[in-house]
Amino acid sequence: MLRWRVLALWRTWRMILQNEIPVKVGAVAVPARRLALAREPLLREQPGMDATVLTGSHARKLFGTAALFNFLVALALLFLRPQLGPLVRLDPVTGTNLVFVYLAAGLVAVFGYAYLRIAQDPERFRPFIELGVIGKLLAVGAVTWPWLTGEVGWQLPLVVSGDAVFALLFIDFLRRTRRA
Repeated sequence: MLRWRVLALWRTWRMILQNEIPVKVGAVAVPARRLALAREPLLREQPGMDATVLTGSHARKLFGTAALFNFLVALALLFLRPQLGPLVRLDPVTGTNLVFVYLAAGLVAVFGYAYLRIAQDPERFRPFIELGVIGKLLAVGAVTWPWLTGEVGWQLPLVVSGDAVFALLFIDFLRRTRRA
């Protein structure tokens, strides 16, 4: 069952990156590839601005990859915790503390869904990008502080460094696509 869910997630992510997700325009479903050719750029081009950012292909790749990253982390928290916990030096979670792990996995998956929505329509879901930056920076801070105080090893901050990279990429995307 899990295998089929992962395969479905992989196919959806690949379709977004390849610009094949159908988008509804009025009452007719139009393939995103055809729509993307006719769609106006996100914003007017400014000096030094990369044209791929404006067409949405950069947004599809960036936020599609962020969604995949989040979904993989959520699945790992839910189903691979006993195997991955010792690798990143996490203490075993038992009893009522499992609620916090499941809640964290759910929130990570919700952020992944938001990134999928941004990948499909970056202009419409632009406010979600700011929330994504906040979420990524909170995750980095929540892991970095215990690491700096010596409470956790270097393994968990290494994993969360991906969130720091995504936060910087999201900030760069917001900066490059700022409204004139």
